[in-house]
Amino acid sequence: MAYSKPFDIAVIGAGATKLSVVALDLENAEEACAVGKRMAETTGRTVTVRNAEGEVLGIFPGANKN
Repeated sequence: MAYSKPFDIAVIGAGATKLSVVALDLENAEEACAVGKRMAETTGRTVTVRNAEGEVLGIFPGANKN
């Protein structure tokens, strides 16, 4: 069965050759930005957090590995 409720938050991660979209139904923007920041730190990919209207809530750069 398909999930029909619209998601409140989209977390988008971009790498050099890949783009991933993760949709989460979170309580608030602070929680969404915390998830986005952790994803950027963990994956090393830049993560953009947007609300349901597409407005950018935060952009978290991936960690540079030197």
